[in-house]
Amino acid sequence: MMGGYLTEDEVRETAGKILGFTKVKNAKCGVGQITTFNQLGIKKGGGGKDKKPDGWYLPKDKGAIAIILETKNSNEDIGKKKWIILNTK
Repeated sequence: MMGGYLTEDEVRETAGKILGFTKVKNAKCGVGQITTFNQLGIKKGGGGKDKKPDGWYLPKDKGAIAIILETKNSNEDIGKKKWIILNTK
């Protein structure tokens, strides 16, 4: 950990910088909780019109790996089963 408590917003911003979720020519990417899954073009399995990811990296090449980021504050133990979601479809 980077030293001390980090809010979910601080974790999200830091993760976005580390992962390079900035303007990328061949992908739609970013961080924040304003953009909905629907606005990102994810209609199926995205959780509906009101659900918003913490971050996303969606390459234009549909065969490439995409990333949806979910963040928690630094006090959360993300190793707990309740936070582990794997989607290998």
